[in-house]
Amino acid sequence: MKLIKTIFKIFVSFFISFLIFYNVTSSVISYFFQGSFKFEQILYVLVYLGQSILFYLLIQLLFKETISKQLIQFMWCLYACVMVVLLFGRPYLGASVNLNLLKLIDMNLYSFFQNMFNFLFFIPIGFVFKRNNSKKRVLIISMIFVVLLETLQLVFMRGVFDIVDILCNVSGIFAGFIVSSYVSETVKIEMI
Repeated sequence: MKLIKTIFKIFVSFFISFLIFYNVTSSVISYFFQGSFKFEQILYVLVYLGQSILFYLLIQLLFKETISKQLIQFMWCLYACVMVVLLFGRPYLGASVNLNLLKLIDMNLYSFFQNMFNFLFFIPIGFVFKRNNSKKRVLIISMIFVVLLETLQLVFMRGVFDIVDILCNVSGIFAGFIVSSYVSETVKIEMI
């Protein structure tokens, strides 16, 4: 009976994910992703799989069931792959730098969503920090990490070294750190 229940939850998760992916997620990816076509296809597969597993995790939480450590680790691997494709899957752009903070308040809808995604995509990294870290330490480590990523994009000419991206990314990591202390108290993860 437990196996049938698990299979049903997996089926429901992938079905809901397909509906949302087909109607929303794929359009968002094709509109905002500036990478090559082959990386876009890889991104579609990774995001669909990650989105499906995320719905499965939400169903597990709804039924107040434990979440396996292996599933969480697999989600982290998917997340890392998605981030590598998003950060370095663009075609050769040349060396470009933006140090204009006023771009943050650009009223262009595309820029707004770009900044929002830069914030949201880095929230999971905040969950890596332990709760006993100080906020100052988290901010410093986040800043070093994000500046390193932006520098790598500049060196490999796969993105723009952008001060607005740095601000949004560090803010996302910090928000993830704050949220993680609340989530870790309410979610049971099987540590086998």
